[in-house]
Amino acid sequence: MTLSNLSLLYFYEARFPEAKTLAERALVIQEKALGPDDLDVALTLNRLGIALRDLNNLPAAESALKRALAIREKHLPPDHPFLTISLENLASVYIKQGRLADARSLLDRSALIRAKNNAANSL
Repeated sequence: MTLSNLSLLYFYEARFPEAKTLAERALVIQEKALGPDDLDVALTLNRLGIALRDLNNLPAAESALKRALAIREKHLPPDHPFLTISLENLASVYIKQGRLADARSLLDRSALIRAKNNAANSL
């Protein structure tokens, strides 16, 4: 997790090549230690995906983010807030690809999850 966390820090510092490299290293370790569909693997895939997006490697970013979303959908309830992160990250790739209808679908789903969680938190 340390490598994955450091990759996120590098992402926020706009050090995208370094963020990508660390996320890739973390992913190899996590998949071996935890299995390919563990939630920590999904977290690292999200971090890798956003680094790849900002390096304009959109096909690889889409692949990583789709996989992260699939893992989270498998393990989390359908209204879990972590799903919004995966949905919005994947939507950002679709926007960069000009696939606005695909992005809108994901963003609409994310908005529903956020609204449901906000309503639950206001009770």
